[in-house]
Amino acid sequence: MSPRYESVRTAAWLPLDTDASAVGRYRVMPFPEQWRGRLLDLCSAGRDKPAEYVPTFRMDQVVQALAPDVLVRPRPSAYLGESPDFWFYVPEDVPDPLPAPALRTLVKAWLRDLRPEREHRALREEVQEALLSELPTWQQGAAVELLRCTPTPGDTAAPDPRQFQLTTDWLARRILELPPFPYEGGSLRFRAVPRGPRDQGAELVSQALPFESGRTTGWFSVVLNITLHTVPFDPLPRLHLHSHIRRYATAVSSRTGRLHLPYGRRTTVLLRPRVPWLPQAPASDRFASARLAWSRDGHDWVLGGPAGMLRGMSLRETFPQADAILSDPEGWLKDDMRAAVVHATAMGSHPVGTGLMPHQRSQIVEWAEQALPPQLRPAPLLMRTRLSGSRPANPRQEPSEPSRKALAERERTEARRLGTAFALTALAPGAASPLSCMPICCGSPT
Repeated sequence: MSPRYESVRTAAWLPLDTDASAVGRYRVMPFPEQWRGRLLDLCSAGRDKPAEYVPTFRMDQVVQALAPDVLVRPRPSAYLGESPDFWFYVPEDVPDPLPAPALRTLVKAWLRDLRPEREHRALREEVQEALLSELPTWQQGAAVELLRCTPTPGDTAAPDPRQFQLTTDWLARRILELPPFPYEGGSLRFRAVPRGPRDQGAELVSQALPFESGRTTGWFSVVLNITLHTVPFDPLPRLHLHSHIRRYATAVSSRTGRLHLPYGRRTTVLLRPRVPWLPQAPASDRFASARLAWSRDGHDWVLGGPAGMLRGMSLRETFPQADAILSDPEGWLKDDMRAAVVHATAMGSHPVGTGLMPHQRSQIVEWAEQALPPQLRPAPLLMRTRLSGSRPANPRQEPSEPSRKALAERERTEARRLGTAFALTALAPGAASPLSCMPICCGSPT
């Protein structure tokens, strides 16, 4: 017999009250608006319709891959009335992940990716010289409120757009400072994975763990996601901790000699370089994230778009080749997780199942709660209701089984009576033919 639980605990935390406050200090870099005119001229060169905005998406992707400590914010939209915001955020206590030499390398590759055509080379070099002469610099001491938010007229919490990314990253960094999570087979050591400008929340991934299943070995990690949510008519925001399993693809096809990645499909690859890729950049404990896809030209990185920003960059360590990872995924995974290809359903079956058991989740939540600051508290327990039942006070009266049978019998009797009356009327002497009682459809003769 299953146990009867009187309460359920949720993996959610909320501020002590509406006055609870936590201020984060960041090193920030604004997008250089003085670049906008020259970049629009470069993007519009040789095109019938001039460019209306500067496409920074590819630049954001490469920054997330090569400088994972940088928190990239989306460009605010004046059309949607969004407030001005900085481009890059880095906590003050983190070493500068994007020094000037590294930023110059990224800008050159970005411009080359925007307009790779040979006929625009002169204009591109002119724009490059102008942009490199006025590189943006970090601004120190930017304060961001991480917990307090203004409620809506309906008294529902309305967090600042930055809080969905910065608050969750702040709590994730506190969890990373905890000792490793102990379990029966050892301990889990988590590392952060960068999130894109449009992604919400923070993500932590453990080291890869093997699972022996017959003659095959499956690899997986435990993943923690921290997200910020609101509850209708509640002025306090809530931080949720989600835990699940991430499986890695290592089964190489005997026919092709590499992983099966169907045409047109993409998969994520977690990367961990031995030395920083960018010049003069500090080492980072975070994973980098990139995307692999199979297109017309074969398997390749989706970073930087079709022009391939990474190919033209001078990196301290060569960026891994897509074919090399797909040909020996387990070797890259065992080498201190230098590259881990995330398994997708389209790749086939996997020996590791998905999900965690409830007691495992509760142990992870208890461990993570050690990192809570004084301003946060666990969400209240959900108690079993003491009401007699969930039946409404005015339930719909359904007919009983005998009543339903009697009603059906009455309907059949009425149908037989009507049929008999119609037949007797039609067979009476002098009665019209039954066909004359049928409606006549008028129409043109055929």
